[in-house]
Amino acid sequence: MTQARRKRPKDRREQIARVAAEDFSRRGYHGVGIEEIAASLDISGPAVYRHFPNKYALLEHAITSASDALCHAVDDAAEATEGKAPQERIDAIIDAALRVSFERRNTGGLFRWEQRLLEREDRARIRAQLTAMIGTVSDAAQPALPGVERAEIDLRSVALISVTGSVTAHRTVLAQKRAEAVLAAAARRTLALPAPPVPYTAPPETVPEPAPDAGRQGQVLDTAIEQIFEHGFHNVSMGQIGRAAGIVPSGMYRYFPSKAGILVSALDRAGEATVRMIDEVVGAVAEPRARLAALAEAYVQMSFRTSKMMSVYFREIGNVPDADRSRLAAVQRANIAAFADAVVGVRPDLSAAEATFLVHAAFAVVFDVGRTRRFDQDPEFQAEVYALVCAVLFPA
Repeated sequence: MTQARRKRPKDRREQIARVAAEDFSRRGYHGVGIEEIAASLDISGPAVYRHFPNKYALLEHAITSASDALCHAVDDAAEATEGKAPQERIDAIIDAALRVSFERRNTGGLFRWEQRLLEREDRARIRAQLTAMIGTVSDAAQPALPGVERAEIDLRSVALISVTGSVTAHRTVLAQKRAEAVLAAAARRTLALPAPPVPYTAPPETVPEPAPDAGRQGQVLDTAIEQIFEHGFHNVSMGQIGRAAGIVPSGMYRYFPSKAGILVSALDRAGEATVRMIDEVVGAVAEPRARLAALAEAYVQMSFRTSKMMSVYFREIGNVPDADRSRLAAVQRANIAAFADAVVGVRPDLSAAEATFLVHAAFAVVFDVGRTRRFDQDPEFQAEVYALVCAVLFPA
């Protein structure tokens, strides 16, 4: 008796695209193969190629789909509220952006971090689309912000979208309606941008870099972070790192057992720097509002001072071995929890989960707004980012 052939689902292309986007988001583009995507759907590799010519086509489709969904939702909300009161238009845009972010929560990491892997033409197209979307937000917000310069409104609009998209960076459990309410209020505050509860204190102009690991190994790690930031973990070799550090390739193994070992050390450094920063602030500042403001200020300053290291941390964590990833994630959760405790100390009406959503939103604002000016060391820009972070964390 012949076995009946399985009927091919009509939405096979969409199934493949969804699984690929989720896998890329969770493990990074380079950490996923076509055969693994196929196995998740119980199909063969060639069956994937019937719908997408190569793995890059899956990446481009996933990022384009995410960008289209967000930009179209914002455009539709702005168009539907044309002629309405500014706050009504802003609220509609925030609600639309949040809806898309929750719908795509499992794939948002791809959209945030893997755009750099797109080919130049595709990357330029996505950036132009996102720039136009920020312009739409600013157009809606401008009547509500008389006297505020357009460039400033654009910056606040980036922060607003960053807050709504921050749900893709974590898996904290909270009823969606409650999470949306907490984040919508935070997004509105970033646009209004009240004065922070404690003025920003700019660091001295000659702030030294944090002390690296002792000796030559630390210098090699510094160079490795630079190389991984510039080229990506999968596009740089031990030999390239060695040459950049002035070491023959074979000499690299004196300091690190493998390229993965270098990445783990780099991410450990980032996690430990955050732990030290939190411990110093918590040990020095007791009053709840002052403590939360000090944590916000210290995080902004550390992120600007070590922007390459922190970018490598968030961008490349999917490329470390599973055991190290679990350990690093535990450190990150503890750091987030320390910030969330400080938020609850100021806002006892919030649950720990609600505060955690706000902390992730604040961290997203630092990186998304900071990247608009390549983490410019201008103290006024840092003060602006600090004010945006405070707007997210503190009540109105």
